[in-house]
Amino acid sequence: MTNPPATKPFYPLTIWDTKPTPWLASEKITWKPADAKQQPFVYVVYYQINNNWSYQIVPGDVNELTVRDDSTGGPATRVSVSAVSRIGNESRRTTILTGYGKPGKVK
Repeated sequence: MTNPPATKPFYPLTIWDTKPTPWLASEKITWKPADAKQQPFVYVVYYQINNNWSYQIVPGDVNELTVRDDSTGGPATRVSVSAVSRIGNESRRTTILTGYGKPGKVK
């Protein structure tokens, strides 16, 4: 007499019918250092998408960053850049409005 197995057999995960995500645009942010002779350790790039602020840390020798649009929040509407020294001192942020806004609803 054989006992039934202690565990149930493996069932594959449910296969979802996914739709391809639409292509998202992006904004390329570039900046120039305030003093070409003094290179910061890192830059911190802050960006606002749909009233939510996020940031990315970029090495000091890089002067550009590409920010992808959010699929629900739209493009970045404000961008700030600050320089950070090796000991963690952060410069004053320079902020700009990108001129982009969240796309309106299609009727």
